[in-house]
Amino acid sequence: MEWIWEEKPRKYPHRISFDMETEQYKQLKRAAFEGDRPMNEVLRKAVDKWLRDQVDV
Repeated sequence: MEWIWEEKPRKYPHRISFDMETEQYKQLKRAAFEGDRPMNEVLRKAVDKWLRDQVDV
């Protein structure tokens, strides 16, 4: 019997990593906690807003 593995498409197929200051990280973590949302969701929304605000994008 031949096994064929199919990868399910991921909802978010790209991953990035970046450094941030401790105080900014703490504020992000608290905001996510208080909003009952994952930090990734908060960051994605912030990036979306920033991109909308750009004139040339």
